[in-house]
Amino acid sequence: MSNTEITALDFDLLGSISVVENIFNWMAWSPDGKTLAIANLNDQICFWNLETSKHWWQLVRMASAGISYVVWSPDSSIIASGCVDGTIKLQNAENGQGISQNNVDPGSTIDSMTWSSDGSLLAIGSQRKIHLFTPIGNELINKGTLLQQDKVESIAFKPNSTILAASSNFDVDLWDARTEKLVSKLDDPRGPVGSVAWSPDGKIIVSGAWGYIYVWNSETEMLIKDFKGATDWITSVTLSYDGSFLASASREGIVRIWSCKDWKMYGEFNQKIGKIGGLAFHPSKYVLATHDKQGLCVNVWKLVFSK
Repeated sequence: MSNTEITALDFDLLGSISVVENIFNWMAWSPDGKTLAIANLNDQICFWNLETSKHWWQLVRMASAGISYVVWSPDSSIIASGCVDGTIKLQNAENGQGISQNNVDPGSTIDSMTWSSDGSLLAIGSQRKIHLFTPIGNELINKGTLLQQDKVESIAFKPNSTILAASSNFDVDLWDARTEKLVSKLDDPRGPVGSVAWSPDGKIIVSGAWGYIYVWNSETEMLIKDFKGATDWITSVTLSYDGSFLASASREGIVRIWSCKDWKMYGEFNQKIGKIGGLAFHPSKYVLATHDKQGLCVNVWKLVFSK
């Protein structure tokens, strides 16, 4: 979509899921775009179908106090669940059958997970560690651990690459997951960095910190733009499937949509978002999932642009 043609932005509600207790955590769309998966503190994953707007629950049996993170394999066949006790589990996304279970970091919450585009690497962030695994058959093979100086809030693989971006306190660390070497650091003076995301073509890295959004050229590692994106800590950033739009959420509870051409804001609404993981762009549509600050409601919105 050409951003120069847009004059207004509206949000149409496609569906909503609510719970009375057992808070929602991280959520993620399946790469095939059919289903939204939402982690829940009651050892369950809630699935929402885009076509039917129907949802259902699937129990994840683990010795934990709840699921903190979910991520899909690139082919949408496997769901990886991370728990608050440091356990992760892989299961068949279609029937829920368990594939493997690992106690990655006992006593530590799984804060972030990301799968490489080819499915050969699964990175798991907890405390100041990034654990690297390779799925082989029904097992996860430990490939090594990357040690960060500060707590890992967010990690993301560069599309079609083994380069891994990890949010730290006042910078974004870039690792080569194959060699387990730190490649570079992108300085973010208004940290701590709460979220990091790549553009679909891998040319841009976006990070959110205290009130500001930073945009980096991933090839030159030069700062392209930094701009005020909130009055509080920015907890989540995500880009649309075509790289045209950036969605951000902050602890003040406001979702904002930005143009990736001139980085101007197109629209905003108050969703009372406070948690990291409060945003998820659909992989092939201008559809955005959000959840509220209390984690009791998930809304799915269609972004409607007027020309």
